[in-house]
Amino acid sequence: MLGLPGVNDAVVTRGDGKLSRRRSHAAIAVAAMVVAGLLGTTTAGAAASGYSTVVQSDIGDQLRAVPGLTVVSEEPSPVSGYRLFALDYLQPVDHHDPAGGFFKQRVQLLHRSENRPTVLYTNGYEVPAQVSLSEPAQMLDANQLVVGQRFFTGSRPEPADWSKLTIWQAASDHHRLISALRRVYSGRWIGSGIAKGGAAAVYYRRFYPDDVAGVVSYGAPDNVDDDEDSRYNAFLENVGTPKCRQGLKDIQRAALRKRDEIVPRYEAWAAANGFTFDQVIGSADRAFELIVMHLRYAFWQFYLTEDCVRIPPATASADQIWDFLDEIVSWQTPVDQTLLARSAWFYQAVNQMGFPSVRAPYLAGLLHYPDIHEAVNLLPPSLRPTHDPYAMEDIDQWVRTRSSRMLFVNGGNDPSPAEHFVPGQRDSYAFTAPGASYRTGRIATLPDHDKEIATAAVRRWAGVGR
Repeated sequence: MLGLPGVNDAVVTRGDGKLSRRRSHAAIAVAAMVVAGLLGTTTAGAAASGYSTVVQSDIGDQLRAVPGLTVVSEEPSPVSGYRLFALDYLQPVDHHDPAGGFFKQRVQLLHRSENRPTVLYTNGYEVPAQVSLSEPAQMLDANQLVVGQRFFTGSRPEPADWSKLTIWQAASDHHRLISALRRVYSGRWIGSGIAKGGAAAVYYRRFYPDDVAGVVSYGAPDNVDDDEDSRYNAFLENVGTPKCRQGLKDIQRAALRKRDEIVPRYEAWAAANGFTFDQVIGSADRAFELIVMHLRYAFWQFYLTEDCVRIPPATASADQIWDFLDEIVSWQTPVDQTLLARSAWFYQAVNQMGFPSVRAPYLAGLLHYPDIHEAVNLLPPSLRPTHDPYAMEDIDQWVRTRSSRMLFVNGGNDPSPAEHFVPGQRDSYAFTAPGASYRTGRIATLPDHDKEIATAAVRRWAGVGR
């Protein structure tokens, strides 16, 4: 993951002239089912439509009775006491035009009990293959719903109209899904996610503040001004220890000085493994430089200060440098096959979310492509939108002035939230886990006093006793 990374879609009126396009009778029938079955899925809507709220004996039967929801499979659960389901939910491609085409959104459900709280875990990417219970779900003994982000693997419309990949459209996916499942899960809902997923939980609450009782967001970036990234640069100049920071800079310089040894090896490695560079980044040389530029950010995002002993010396051989770059960033990161699979992420970054642009003046004279790390260069040329600065301004302002019941937990060594959300004072909190990374910045790693406050807040919002 290369860093972490708005007109307000909720108030935009469509003016593209496409609302009058003709549809087949079959499409109209499907649209009628979706609009009738999926839009009216709140408790009040169910009662008004005469929908039976009688609880069925098995959760699988209840899920199959939800309009638009398909139980793809039930698999053995690796989490004791839970049942694991793979689900597909039928979503409109455009929530401004609910009858204008649909796609299946992949969902993973860990079911505990219909009467327990439910955590909506906005993953921010595709549904992960690994099944695990998030910290809020563990804390609350809650059900957990992991939602694949629209346009990512398993949840991409075909054909893909990329203009429909916006913050508001994704938040509306979550709103419709929760509305549909309230007839099954009667307890309170809590939103949560990590990094990009943590930001998605914030976006969702901004547009649908009554859907969840509170949000627990980990390591979420708040890139209000995509042209102003001084906080990221300042963070990387102060994180960890001086010796560790200098060691990372030294190995970057050493890598660039051995470019003539490493790049041919990279080209041969890519060819042997079926990887290419021509569709997105352009060449192995450009990809190599991107990996070197991203090294400091990736190290602090995923590793701890005690891992500084892993950094090779400035005199390291090409083999040592090769292994270290692969461990921290991975040679597969900037190949076509990876970047194309992550197009939805970089499109969102360029279009609305923003992307950290880290500078490295100490590499002057060694860089051939000083702007290679800009997110726009990580998209194929045919898929490069113009940045919309208003979406994040709107969300940042809402969090600061109108939000409530928001909990932000950041790792002290994680650069992703160097630009972080600042919540208002209405039962909201922001805590930092000292020395923690993206992987370890959790409520459990907070200082005892902060941990107690955070735990009490989450349980209070979910309506669970101490």
